[in-house]
Amino acid sequence: MNEKSDIMHGDGLYEGTLWQYRWFVPFDMKGVMEMMGGKEAFTGQLEQFFDNNLYNHGNEPDVHVPFLFNLTDKPWLSQKMVNQILTKEITQNYGTHVKWKVPYMGRIYKADPVGYMPEMDDDVGTMSAWYVLASMGIYPLCVGEPVYTLTAPVFPSVTFQLPGKKSFRILASNLTEENFYIRQAFLNGKELTRSWITHEEIVKGGTLELILGSTPSKTWGTTGQYMPGI
Repeated sequence: MNEKSDIMHGDGLYEGTLWQYRWFVPFDMKGVMEMMGGKEAFTGQLEQFFDNNLYNHGNEPDVHVPFLFNLTDKPWLSQKMVNQILTKEITQNYGTHVKWKVPYMGRIYKADPVGYMPEMDDDVGTMSAWYVLASMGIYPLCVGEPVYTLTAPVFPSVTFQLPGKKSFRILASNLTEENFYIRQAFLNGKELTRSWITHEEIVKGGTLELILGSTPSKTWGTTGQYMPGI
């Protein structure tokens, strides 16, 4: 990684930089982690990626990256980043084709007729789907695998109506603007310590309760991590 890695369309890449595309191996994140030198190095480079505003939510190549902290010992950073993208102002340096000379600073998703930050590329509704899933607190980290990684919802309650008059409810207890960290989780009354849930668990029906707080839990979601492709 060098100064050329931050060029949009560099090295034959389409609508992204090498920084953004280097995470685009959702089917083998274990391999990516090993190539980077292990979980600690992987985590540090993820933090570097966001700390330096290298992330681009205006296009698809890296939209799964905010959830990758769930593969590390710092899942609370996924909760923080996803909440920021959904609800707060954020700095974005990239459009669809170039890195802007003047960064955009503001909301990515906005309640107005335009709805999105400038040049946001909603191919086949991807960015809309990202918002719907992330705002419910679930996201398919590797499309095709029936597993959803978890973050804090922005709604107090969401209910999926399932076949056979069943339903699955996601309940966000203690939800406020400041409370977006998952302190505890319970699936049908049984404590859930992992930061993921399966499609099978959802379609069986029931309730996933997420207990939220204003400070991160340094233990929840740090064991039994879901690793795509394994």
